[in-house]
Amino acid sequence: MKNLFLIIALSLVGNQLFAQLQSSHAIAVGTPDGVTISWDAYSDQIEIEGCFLYKKVTRYEEYELLTPELLVSSDSSFAYTDNGSFDPEYPPIYALHVQTPDSTYIIDKVYGFQDVSFEVMSDSMVVMRLTGWNTTLCCHMAKLFIEGIFIGDIMYNNPFTYPFEFPASSHPGYDIYLTFEDNDWMPDYAEFKIKGTYLKYMIDLVGDSEFEAKSETFKLFPNPAATEVSIQLPQNILPSVTVVEVYSTSGQKLMGFTPNAHLLTIETAKLPAGICLVRLFDGQQWHWQKLVIER
Repeated sequence: MKNLFLIIALSLVGNQLFAQLQSSHAIAVGTPDGVTISWDAYSDQIEIEGCFLYKKVTRYEEYELLTPELLVSSDSSFAYTDNGSFDPEYPPIYALHVQTPDSTYIIDKVYGFQDVSFEVMSDSMVVMRLTGWNTTLCCHMAKLFIEGIFIGDIMYNNPFTYPFEFPASSHPGYDIYLTFEDNDWMPDYAEFKIKGTYLKYMIDLVGDSEFEAKSETFKLFPNPAATEVSIQLPQNILPSVTVVEVYSTSGQKLMGFTPNAHLLTIETAKLPAGICLVRLFDGQQWHWQKLVIER
């Protein structure tokens, strides 16, 4: 009985390690002159000896070893810049083989993009911004999959922006995939993969004071709104350099304009009921707020 309990306990530990490693954040960003691959296990509870990095330049080639020596880090995060040659019309694809004392864990299909960034907007929302590798080829559409289930097609704008929203108390453990089509409507130009657990981890790192600071950038009232909503810009922002856009939670742009005053009112009667995302460009960076439309 003790042996059986030990096997079960070891199995549970192994599954936890595997889940944590598979929840790691792995991205590849750069230009044809150099792509930096970054990986972060976001927890130092696992003993990681290092990782090997593999690469292929088309979907149909075999992965080739890029780093013959183990990449070693003391804090479960790694970064490596690939200056090798590849066709800039096709995103390079990377894979990481993470070595622990008892096993090797593989994180595959890490596609190169021009830029990938995340911004925590509230205690339940992370906004992702992603720029395709080659804008002349990519993209008409992005297909969203969560836990292998097709959620729907999302129109692509470059950079691509998408808000991920979670209930504040949840810890989602699902996979999120975005598959991008090229401009000939062929799927699988590139993929982006992230774990819900990593996005939730990012939310947990940001405190309430930062959420409050973000909300002070511009004001929406009333919120919830029925037929109209007013937008109050801070006095230190020039309306002439400001852009205001409204998006659905599926990523569809519903309206966009440049305001002519610090206080403006927009009609919301034709907006879909539910949650919309209002973003404002202040001349230097984008700011987001959630707007609830009631009927």
